[in-house]
Amino acid sequence: MSVIIWLMNKPLKNIVPFDLNDLVLWEDIASVTENKDVVKKISQIPKETYIFALKKSNRKFLVESAFKSLKKTNPKVTVRQAELLADTLCTFAKIFTNDIKVIKKNKKVVRILKKS
Repeated sequence: MSVIIWLMNKPLKNIVPFDLNDLVLWEDIASVTENKDVVKKISQIPKETYIFALKKSNRKFLVESAFKSLKKTNPKVTVRQAELLADTLCTFAKIFTNDIKVIKKNKKVVRILKKS
């Protein structure tokens, strides 16, 4: 507990970051990103679904949908598990929509360069 209080009283710039190997499960991330089936399925989610997921007012619908889907294969699923799954979709949505913005921005830059 005293470590937490010490951290709270220190300016953030003076705190040395933890070793990322202790915080990040790199093997798990690698296994997901290297799994072509997972990447393919994620990329097949319609853009409109990602946009829907980004609206905070739609979160309850995402959780309900995730819960119904998970319940089919796991009768002991909890609402918390459905919430985590919905939050994962929101994370994908943020990445996906940000990638689209970058692509659009880069296309504009390419068009401008071609005109020059």
